[in-house]
Amino acid sequence: MLTVHAQATQPPNTNTDSSTLAAINPLALEAWRYEQLGLYEKAITKYEQLRANVVSHNWGIITFQLAQAYYQLGHYKSATTFAQQALPQLQQAVWQMKALALLSNSY
Repeated sequence: MLTVHAQATQPPNTNTDSSTLAAINPLALEAWRYEQLGLYEKAITKYEQLRANVVSHNWGIITFQLAQAYYQLGHYKSATTFAQQALPQLQQAVWQMKALALLSNSY
């Protein structure tokens, strides 16, 4: 059996709305804004700061956002690692679907 792994040309539609992140922490909103501007390195820095300090029920969302920023930079291995870490922490099905979409496009 032949298995073909294709690289996605467009990232999956896994956008997070700003109100979700603003409710978590103002730093999350700042990181999200960097992402929207294409400043993924700055977004990654902010998300990593947040992961160290965010309350547990939001940790999965922040970790997912970190995965998405790495994906946008083309760092698929890091994106996969963080999406896999985020998946069990994501309580809402919509977040789980976003993480699974990112994972399916990272292999």
